[in-house]
Amino acid sequence: MEIEAQPFPFWQLVRTFIKGKKLQIIKIKSNNEVWLQEEGRQRAVYRLVEEDASIPLIQKDIKETKKKLEILRQDLGLKSVVCHTIYVTSQANTVKIEGEKLLKEPDSPTKVKPFFMDKENYSAASVTLRKHLKLKTSPTCFSQPTIKEEQVHQQAVMNEWSRQKKLEERRDIIFSFGNPYLTTIIISFLTVVFLTMELSGSSTEARTLIAFGAKDNALIMGGEWWRLLTSMFLHIGIIHLVLNGVALFFLGGIVERVFGSARFLVIFLFSGLIGSLASFIFTADLAAGGIGSNLWLFRCDSLSPICR
Repeated sequence: MEIEAQPFPFWQLVRTFIKGKKLQIIKIKSNNEVWLQEEGRQRAVYRLVEEDASIPLIQKDIKETKKKLEILRQDLGLKSVVCHTIYVTSQANTVKIEGEKLLKEPDSPTKVKPFFMDKENYSAASVTLRKHLKLKTSPTCFSQPTIKEEQVHQQAVMNEWSRQKKLEERRDIIFSFGNPYLTTIIISFLTVVFLTMELSGSSTEARTLIAFGAKDNALIMGGEWWRLLTSMFLHIGIIHLVLNGVALFFLGGIVERVFGSARFLVIFLFSGLIGSLASFIFTADLAAGGIGSNLWLFRCDSLSPICR
């Protein structure tokens, strides 16, 4: 596919921004408009537009840009977003004076800061732009490229955008494992065990708890080590079951979606076993319940944004 050559080194400028500010591509709308963003609590957006536009059109463009920024701000949950819009135009000197009036807008969560770059005097304008936006790049990055070099810059930007989109798609696949069916199965199993205990006596009676595999230090020391595992599936009273079930429903569902069903099962069993061991070591009381599992699920849930 043949890449259309640009009379102005637009794609070199875009690539310099990506490197100099370590930006990510939000959108490439056409051959003359690119949206970039940086990470941070107050995230800045950079928009590069190559177009010879009059002041009325620029005013209209800024209003449209603010609308898009407001949607972006709400989607990302940010307090404010600043968009540095670089207008590459042959009428830079004409629109600059009027354009400066646009900077005197009232404070708002979304703000557009226009910069007018003279395409007829690229070298001088690029120096001003570099100082204005504090780009961490060498001045040689703004040297006038050949048509072939500009094509290379455009292809590099397109490749980076394609790479970012594939990475996002891969993340969506990795961290979206579908419905947390295993969480539902475990909660159902816990409920069935609890009802069976109630029908056999009472879930609050020591005799019933021991018969169903509750943690009893004397019996464990006598060789019944399996009680460290079975005790995590038992609950003492309906309140105990409801509290653990609700916690498992919310925390377990999130963890299973993030890590997948197989790893979720390993996390659940391992954490429950650790909880039983801690109970065995630190208390001699009869015990049951998977509180250890829920605590570990809460820890995994808090780590899930890092894993993403």
